[in-house]
Formats: sequence, structure tokens, C-alpha cells
Amino acid sequence: MMKFVQWSLATLGGLVLLLLVVGLFLPSAFSVQRSAVINATPNKVYNLVVEPKKWMQWSVWAQRDPNMRVIYSGPPFGIISTNDVPFFFGR
Repeated sequence: MMKFVQWSLATLGGLVLLLLVVGLFLPSAFSVQRSAVINATPNKVYNLVVEPKKWMQWSVWAQRDPNMRVIYSGPPFGIISTNDVPFFFGR
């Protein structure tokens, strides 16, 4: 029985050591890129993105929950306009 425990621990230690050695050779940084082709003019896309109230027309989250409550603040459009979705757990 003791030989089995020793063998199991040695195997587990070897696997951990192997993972650590492999980790040393992996790159320390990585990047992920995604792209999509949008069949629309840049002006049309910009107008849908710049105004948070229009996000409900194309947002995946709005499609999943059309009754989602959204609170808008700041100017109606531009860089500092914002929207907030309050989270209520246990509706």
C-alpha cells in the first residue's frame, strides 16, 4: 500500500513539475482579435454607436431581455454620454 501512495505522489509531483516547466516556455502575453463585416456606411454605424439610446436597436443584451431597464445620464450623445443597467437579483 505504501508503494502505491509513494508512486502516486511521485507521479502527481512529476505532472506538476512538467506543467511548471511547460509554463516557463509559454509567452507571457497574448492578444485576441475579432472582426466583423458590417454592410453599412460609416456614418450609419457611427450614428448607432455614438448615442446610447440607439444601442437598444443592436445590442445583444437588449435582444435577450427586451424589458431591460436602462438609465441614461449625461448628454444625449458623445463621448461622455452613458447608460447604466441596474442589476436586480431575484426579480
